[in-house]
Order: sequence, then structure tokens, then C-alpha cells
Amino acid sequence: MLPYVFLSLASSYRRLDPRFAHVAASLGAAPMKVFFQIKLPQLFAPILIAIALGLAISFGQYLPTLLTGGGRIATITTEAVTLANGASRRTSAVYAIMQMALPLIGFILAWMLPKYFF
Repeated sequence: MLPYVFLSLASSYRRLDPRFAHVAASLGAAPMKVFFQIKLPQLFAPILIAIALGLAISFGQYLPTLLTGGGRIATITTEAVTLANGASRRTSAVYAIMQMALPLIGFILAWMLPKYFF
């Protein structure tokens, strides 16, 4: 998950104009104030999109979850795959919809929250 979040956030961070931080620092702002009041508002939407992308990828990773947990950790993805192999169609449909809806909620929040905060 982390490499995908880094890759999706790296281009936005590189495109950030450093002149805003330089002007704020030249006006006497502390580095933490520059980060929280200058950089973070400009990167808020890309950070949310990167988090939503990371969540969507982590919800869909079946094999890494199975291999790292040894089959002992029950996640939505592992349960959906298990139920797809012969359980009730209704139950497996519910897990498939949950697996689809959770990343959708993440992307909707990443789309809506920047409009309300900034």
C-alpha cells in the first residue's frame, strides 16, 4: 500500500511551488506554521486521494494478506474469496458489494472533504 501512496503523492509534492514557503518563512513564520498553514492546505486534496488509492489497493490485495497472515487474519477480501468458492450467492454478493463500497466511500470523501475544508 505504501509504495502506491508514495507514487501518487510524489508528483503533487514535486509540483508544489516553493515560493509560498519562502515568502512565509521570510515573513517570520516558523517551519511548523509554514507546513500546517501553507503546504498542508495545498496538498490536502492530493493527500486524501493518495489515502483513498492506498485503501482501495489494500482492500483488493488477497495474496499479500493471505501470505503475511498465514490465513489467520480474516479480512473482507479473504472472506469474499472464501465465500465465492461455494457459499451462498447472497452472502458472497454482500461481501463483494462491501469490497466495492469501501473504496468508493474513500474516493467520495477524498472528493468532497477539500471542498468543505478549503
